[in-house]
Amino acid sequence: MSDPRILPKFQIQNVDKGVHFVFHFVFTVLWYLYLRHSQKGALKTLSNTFLLSIFYGIVIEICQGTLTTTRSADAMDVIANSIGALSAVFAIVLVQKAYKLIQ
Repeated sequence: MSDPRILPKFQIQNVDKGVHFVFHFVFTVLWYLYLRHSQKGALKTLSNTFLLSIFYGIVIEICQGTLTTTRSADAMDVIANSIGALSAVFAIVLVQKAYKLIQ
């Protein structure tokens, strides 16, 4: 059996950006699913959830930069958040077009 202490150590650069992407992808999809019945128009709901996700991500980054001493704001996190939210929008549109829910 090999000793785990002799295994090579490696780090994945910017893995937290992937976490930001996934969080905002899921965040956008879940809010869309929740709000689509309470708002008129799928596209309006989709744009509102996209903007909500972007706004939330920016506010969190500002709070990290101004209200904490152990965290810092990162513009790349905002970009990862935005790409995650935008990807969710594209995924929702593709799924809905496949089921002919948006025309």
